[in-house]
Amino acid sequence: MVRSSWRTTVGVVAMLAPGLFAWAKFIDVPKDATVVEVIGRQWNFNYRFPGEDGVLGTADARFISDDEPVRHQSGRSARSG
Repeated sequence: MVRSSWRTTVGVVAMLAPGLFAWAKFIDVPKDATVVEVIGRQWNFNYRFPGEDGVLGTADARFISDDEPVRHQSGRSARSG
């Protein structure tokens, strides 16, 4: 019984190790990456991109309407880019 559990442990580690190295590369964010806010709801996704300074502004619920779904703190619409 004890030999069987050690073999199982070694087998599981041998299968997981390559996946852990691949996962480490997957979650490594490139230095030139852009931060984008994405809010997903069933069948609907909203995207918010950073301004010219590369920073996401805060969204204020007072500025949300059907015509302007999200406004940045700068007052610019998220749609206007």
